[in-house]
Amino acid sequence: MLPGCLRHLEERQGLWAAELAAGMLLRLKAYIPNISPLFCGGDDGLVVCTVSAQSPRLRNKMKHEKCRTFSLKHRRQAIEASRHEPVPPSLPPSVGRAAATHSTSPGTKHQERTMSEKLPYKVADISLAEWGRKAIEIAENEMPGLIKMRELYGQSKPLKGARIAGCLHMTLQTAVLIETLTALGAEVQWSSCNIFSTQDHAASAIAKAGVPVYAWKGETDEEYVWCIEQTLYFKDGQPLNMILDDGGDLTNMVHQKYPKLLAGIRGLSEETTTGVHNLYKMLKSGELKIPAINVNDSVTKSKFDNLLAAESLIDGIKRATDVMIAG
Repeated sequence: MLPGCLRHLEERQGLWAAELAAGMLLRLKAYIPNISPLFCGGDDGLVVCTVSAQSPRLRNKMKHEKCRTFSLKHRRQAIEASRHEPVPPSLPPSVGRAAATHSTSPGTKHQERTMSEKLPYKVADISLAEWGRKAIEIAENEMPGLIKMRELYGQSKPLKGARIAGCLHMTLQTAVLIETLTALGAEVQWSSCNIFSTQDHAASAIAKAGVPVYAWKGETDEEYVWCIEQTLYFKDGQPLNMILDDGGDLTNMVHQKYPKLLAGIRGLSEETTTGVHNLYKMLKSGELKIPAINVNDSVTKSKFDNLLAAESLIDGIKRATDVMIAG
């Protein structure tokens, strides 16, 4: 019988993931006998684990932590609420130059807003760009496929004319993807699909390179919705014509809040199990209005990443307990 805190994970990710989590907790008990899981859940394998323990070191480390949990359901509730009474986000330190003279309220309709009022980017700290650039160069060494695509198709620009709105974790690896898309001719705007997953130095480096990025670690739900909305229209006033989504929030926003944009969208790609389930649900009910590519069920994703790369589970337990897996 699996611990109660893992039952949700069992339903979402399959028995293998739940057994892995249970096994990890059992191993940790050998080192911290009084450990007990309080919460174990998350979105598509990004597992959040907080633990209670009698260890003074752990207790002292965790007592100042403000645990915030969220779910796809909560984010979609925020999107739904924004249709009626949107809340302006608080501005982080580093925003585009337009912030000094223009309003940034997410309640302003895109159709009524001149593009001169649109922030060129909004990140946590643009001074992190140099650090981010060095880290991106390191990440490129581990992503030879994308680099090869730049070499093969950088001159022909096969993506010229594509206006891609991305809603995916704003990490160093995503930065390599973004710069590959731009190298192949696409215009790209980006927001994160998770309010906590943004690597601020990566976002700053991409913003410094001229790509509109609206993401920082620790967004509120209202700021999260606002960031996605900033990616719908490009600097020339033209709307997006392609979607690169993770979790389905951008897809849902366009369908529910900006249906007039659907006619100009060529298609979307969806990366996660949750997002794909949502697409099949929309397809069955007749609500899906644009072509969609199921990336999640590709061989490399379903047979490799989904099965073997649930690294965040182990990493979350390691960070929460401050214990090395090897002992």
